[in-house]
Amino acid sequence: MKKLLFSALILLSSFTFKSDENDIVGLWHAKDENNRKIEIYQDTEGLFQGKSVTNFSKEKSSRVLKDLKYDSKSNSYKGKMSPPDMDMTLDVTITVINKDELKLEAEKFLITKTMHFNRTK
Repeated sequence: MKKLLFSALILLSSFTFKSDENDIVGLWHAKDENNRKIEIYQDTEGLFQGKSVTNFSKEKSSRVLKDLKYDSKSNSYKGKMSPPDMDMTLDVTITVINKDELKLEAEKFLITKTMHFNRTK
């Protein structure tokens, strides 16, 4: 009986872990900047991409987060970021704090900027 219960727990936790990878998908707004929104989606290759949604309209958008891949060791997503107002590419790490909050860290050389986003409902 204990083996059956243990096996069921392992099976359920593996399903939960797989769904955790998709917790990043959705529309997010920056805590400190009201007009900054990012829509994160999964592409056909299984990587995550993010579009900047300006003026709260999906019509005017540009891809700013590129090729995010889930890293199970650090429990975060790693990829590239190209801010629409800058002509550069940054390394980015996104950590899901909880189902409604993200922490985004963009880094270039020794400079790091951290932003927090809340899920838009």
